[in-house]
Amino acid sequence: MIKWISDLIKMIFPSLVKNKEVENQKPIEEEKESTEEQVTETPDKEPIELIEEEEKPKEHPNKNNVIVIRNGHGLNTSGKETPMQDDRTIIKEYQLNKWITSELIPMLESLGYECIIANPYDYEDPNPFKALNIVVGHVNRIAQKAMSEHKNVVCLDVHCNAHQIDKNKIEFTSASGTASFYWEVKTKDKDGKEIIKYSKKGKKLAIAIHEQMVKRTGLPDRVWSFNRGKAIGWNYQMVRDTICPTVTIECAFMTNRSDLAYLKSEVGRKTIAKAIAIGVDDYFWKR
Repeated sequence: MIKWISDLIKMIFPSLVKNKEVENQKPIEEEKESTEEQVTETPDKEPIELIEEEEKPKEHPNKNNVIVIRNGHGLNTSGKETPMQDDRTIIKEYQLNKWITSELIPMLESLGYECIIANPYDYEDPNPFKALNIVVGHVNRIAQKAMSEHKNVVCLDVHCNAHQIDKNKIEFTSASGTASFYWEVKTKDKDGKEIIKYSKKGKKLAIAIHEQMVKRTGLPDRVWSFNRGKAIGWNYQMVRDTICPTVTIECAFMTNRSDLAYLKSEVGRKTIAKAIAIGVDDYFWKR
């Protein structure tokens, strides 16, 4: 009955029904438009604030300076050792050298230097001439690579000195002190006039280190009388055949009881290492 009345109304008043349907749909359309406007106003991504690039840390002035370090000799090197001590023990020179360089390397690295060990092994060839050729070759390869990268290179050849009265017997003597060596040789020109050839940079480095060693350690200045307070020039293979400025440092005498006690002490090793490190820094920066 109700459905029959509804159909009758639609037949008699069709426009009325149509307007009513439109009115019923209008809120839906308005709601859709409102939703579309909201979507349009919402950005796809939140705006990104521009962050200024942080100031890059300044490069260390020593970043292009390479220090090649050699621990003199090896644990198996014949004759390179202390005399028998009171406790009936003997210390190899290589071990004393390594104790010093283990203090030296962190000090140099704290100053920004790149340190490379030339002989990162504890044993060397039993033939001393072959052993030295091998070490020189290692130093030159390291130096060549660094130079190809436009870096400055120097080599520190760290040793402890010895004095023997009887060449067949290692015993304590009175010889004491510290010395640094660079390459120098006396020769003659074509006219027979004596001339001296030397490494200018090697001499400068040796003097800088020797001055600090004497000043800070209190060890006697072992430099020969004609060159006291400076450094010693000699024609030894290690300082002659390396392609970078090289200095051999005889830190103290392991055949002297007082020097040896100093070398064995932590204070002594740290003081020697500090003197060498400051000497190296003086070489690069002191005018």
